[in-house]
Amino acid sequence: MIIKYSPLGSLPRLAWGARIDKGAGYVSVFHGKGVETTPAGFIEGAWNGQFVSFDVINSTIICGTGAVLAGESIRFFSSTDRLSPIFSIVLAESIFVSNSPVFALSMAELEPHKTYPFYTYDLLRTWREGLYCLSGKLKTDSAESLRVHFSAIMTVNTQRSISFDTHALCAAPEDYTSYQAKLLDGVKQIFENAGDPQRKHSYKPLAAISKGYDSTATAVLASQAGCTEAVTYFDSRHPEPYSDSGRENASRLGMGCTEYDRWTYLKMTDLAEAEFGLYATAVSTPMLAMETQLAGRILVSGHFGDTIWGKEKSSVCDNLSLTWANHISGLSQIEFRLRVGYLAFAPAYIGARHNRKTHRIAISDEMQPWSIPGDYDRPIPRRMAEEASLPSNSFGMQKKASSHAHFIFEKNFSKKTWAHYRNFVKLSVKGKQRLPCLVWRALAWSQHFVWKVMNLIHGQGVSKSSKIKRAFPYILHKCPILVPWPYMLTFQWSFSLLKNRYDLPKNE
Repeated sequence: MIIKYSPLGSLPRLAWGARIDKGAGYVSVFHGKGVETTPAGFIEGAWNGQFVSFDVINSTIICGTGAVLAGESIRFFSSTDRLSPIFSIVLAESIFVSNSPVFALSMAELEPHKTYPFYTYDLLRTWREGLYCLSGKLKTDSAESLRVHFSAIMTVNTQRSISFDTHALCAAPEDYTSYQAKLLDGVKQIFENAGDPQRKHSYKPLAAISKGYDSTATAVLASQAGCTEAVTYFDSRHPEPYSDSGRENASRLGMGCTEYDRWTYLKMTDLAEAEFGLYATAVSTPMLAMETQLAGRILVSGHFGDTIWGKEKSSVCDNLSLTWANHISGLSQIEFRLRVGYLAFAPAYIGARHNRKTHRIAISDEMQPWSIPGDYDRPIPRRMAEEASLPSNSFGMQKKASSHAHFIFEKNFSKKTWAHYRNFVKLSVKGKQRLPCLVWRALAWSQHFVWKVMNLIHGQGVSKSSKIKRAFPYILHKCPILVPWPYMLTFQWSFSLLKNRYDLPKNE
């Protein structure tokens, strides 16, 4: 098997789409100008290994996506940190794989179901299952599903047989010192790979920092690995606008820091929010303010830190499962990231499959000096920050969640975007779609009612994943952030506005 590359300047910088036709001995790959290509494979990302070796598939840390050839097969991979999934569609004559759900649908000449309201819930269901589900389903306008693959390796051979595997697993940490060293070494290796001079396109590190535990700890790791720049948010709507700004701590770590108003995007008039609408809750629209600074960067964030560094959650998040999660933080940036051209990297995922070991470290006697009373207690990131000379009261005092907004309130849309979205919804539910839409709306109402009642009965605590909980995720455990009916078509709306950027030349 060989790869036939078609670089297209019209595609988003880091987007790629692969097509495997029945009977063909090659894979057609269409890609943007930022994708690194070799005869052995391609990637938009970095890994903890030497760039020249291109031994991505055996790495334990990967940010970004791509594929490598393996004899008569090709192995597609998503990131190990679950911020960059891949998507696939299997048809009778062709298999399509992409790092963009919009590109995958466009190549297969499919669209989302016009009035299906549960895309946000379906994505969350797959994500919550962790490595127990390497191939989740999303509904389309035909019998074929759009598949989503988090933290997975998808192998396709010349007979079009498909199999899924997990990424290679690193050695387990034994104590805090070995765990901290593993995190720092992983960050250093990713930075070295991303900045390798043999790349066509290298990436400089940029740390996101707030006053929360997780981004503070990952910013510490980034600074110790050589990062000199950071970004943070302030909230112009809040009585204390700078209460979650990480600028002072970034300065203490020796990093320059740019502050951005998280609501800057509300002043935009170009429907910019559409790039984030494929997932309706915990939407990363505040990132629009820092677009210029993000290009050509590897953005270090604290995603997953609340789980792996939390005393209770780390004991039960086996195989990266999160039965209690009511949203996915960071997922909505997919299309924005591919267009702007930056890599997303969450160091908290390094070694996260050794969660029981991490839990034992967090509750060990050696960590008690860094444990504080209350629910917001994370000794591991607190120790990392304090040993980097950050004042103990300058972080980890109150969780703010200032890096996202929910598309379940009109106030979180710009005026022009809200008007456009509302008009899209009105047109979508007219004519032949009116009756099906009423059925979907009734089903959504009934599901929300049942979920809320069941949550009152069994509570919303943290617990280990099981087969029955995975079969009935929102009934037997915490329900998602509920999306009101008027906001349940953002997936279709975003697709309608983004699909043209993935048009391929007629002869391709």
